Amino acid sequence: MHAAFRSVLNHRMAIAASIGLSLNTHSVAIADDDKEVESKVVSVALFKNGLAVVKRQLTLPGAAGVVVRVSDVPEPVHGTFFVESNGPLEARVEKRRSAIKNQPTLGQNLQDELTGLKVTIYCKNAKTPVSGTVVSIPKPESDPEHSASTPLGWAAYTPNPYIANQVPANRFLLIKTEKGISYVDINEIASVEAEGSPKPEPIMENKPVLLLDTGTKSLGGMAQISYLSHGISWAPSYKVVLTDAKRMTIEQSAAIKNELMDLSDTDFSVISGYPSVQFGQVVSPLAATQTWARFFQQLSSRNGSGNTFMSNSMVQGVASNRLGGDGGGADPTIAPNTGDTIDLYYHSIGKLTLKKGDAISISTGAAQVDYERIVQWTIPDNRDPWGQPTNNRNVDPNTGEPLQDDVWDALKFKNALPFPMTSAPAMVITGGNFSGQGQVLWTNKNEEATLRVNKALSIRARHVEYENQVADPAKSERDIVYIGGRRFRKVTVNGELRLSNHRATDTKLIIKRQFSGDYLNGDDSPKIDLREEGVWTINKRNELQWTIVMKPAEERTIKFQYAVLVNF
Repeated sequence: MHAAFRSVLNHRMAIAASIGLSLNTHSVAIADDDKEVESKVVSVALFKNGLAVVKRQLTLPGAAGVVVRVSDVPEPVHGTFFVESNGPLEARVEKRRSAIKNQPTLGQNLQDELTGLKVTIYCKNAKTPVSGTVVSIPKPESDPEHSASTPLGWAAYTPNPYIANQVPANRFLLIKTEKGISYVDINEIASVEAEGSPKPEPIMENKPVLLLDTGTKSLGGMAQISYLSHGISWAPSYKVVLTDAKRMTIEQSAAIKNELMDLSDTDFSVISGYPSVQFGQVVSPLAATQTWARFFQQLSSRNGSGNTFMSNSMVQGVASNRLGGDGGGADPTIAPNTGDTIDLYYHSIGKLTLKKGDAISISTGAAQVDYERIVQWTIPDNRDPWGQPTNNRNVDPNTGEPLQDDVWDALKFKNALPFPMTSAPAMVITGGNFSGQGQVLWTNKNEEATLRVNKALSIRARHVEYENQVADPAKSERDIVYIGGRRFRKVTVNGELRLSNHRATDTKLIIKRQFSGDYLNGDDSPKIDLREEGVWTINKRNELQWTIVMKPAEERTIKFQYAVLVNF
């Protein structure tokens, strides 16, 4: 029996065909008892990182002992290839020698096209033509790992970019004359007259095929092949249209690009969530292009930085699930129970036809909802882990961007879509005009979200801080503390937030001041949150939050005080 990939698929169970398989690298002729069938891609479910769940179906013959041949062999992610059928089924992958689909046009390889024909050759710099019969030159067997359309041993040359399907050719055209064999330089030929029609041999290639063996049983019915594959993905985006001062429309769109295969009348779904796919960058040994060396290299490298299924918050679709942050409200909502994928949402967008290389943008849902205009001012912590002031800005854990002491206009709303909002860019339109673009994070249905629009230039905001002054310079009124052999002084810091509203309307502001140390007191009873990054610092990391409303032309100063340990 031909050496091949092999796996036994038990009744009504899908067993991964890549387990216990061996790689086959040599070619065989197409067997007479193989029956070629077409497999149709019935559905694709797209992740945001270039992976997709592909499901293909084909009809098995009713007779026993039939081997079904599928020409389009998948390249699945390791451990995700499964076949389901009505009974035991054997799957294997072999390489078969067959003619390439698009044969080159005439005139590209005279030696092959004119073999056996009597010709008269007229050269550019010769007055006497050369007549004879074009001889046949055996083509060398190609390396099984290379296509036969580029045989080894043929002379290399610079292809003409204006000629399609061009293949390498010999430098000389060999013809048999009365005196023997004549070598005619291809570049010196002006024209050729041939007696008869050219009949070039078809160019062959080693092409992998997937074979499904029904064995001694008569199965019949439908078989389904499913696997994870690279090559097709989606990128979400949102358009937010402010219809009036209180209502807005939010619409989700999906940009889909197909680099996998031609898809016709296929069910498309887009997936939001953060699944675990630990072997997402490892191609299964079942793939014809895979080698053991590359396979083990991919296995060893997956433990590095590329092991994460999705490393960027925009790709993940889940940037933060903390309550009370910018992306969520204080009261959790109940996630719908959809079986085993509570936090992995499949959203069907219907049947689409999309050829390989094509892209499409399609609306996937829209809803109207009330919103509130607010002004956000977040002042990042400016101390290092040892309490020393620093100019380095902290990074926003939600977006990965440096935190800046800027004041922003923002929209506060609840997700009214019938599905979760995934992390994606959001464009805001007001009165038909572009107002700004921000990023929304993962937001559950009916959960609160905040979207930045533009800088609030008509709200003047200034933040100042200063340490308590020592009454007598000759005496130290600061406490000295020793922790782990290090010396710290305990400093009391006074802070002021100075604001002025230059707008003609009331303005609601949400002010956040992140700081290191212990909160002592402050105006207007701010909300205090303990930040998790304080675990790694000598001081606790806190965040104060004020929610205030300022009248037109109003000026206000908010004072607060905290104590911090400073290493010296």
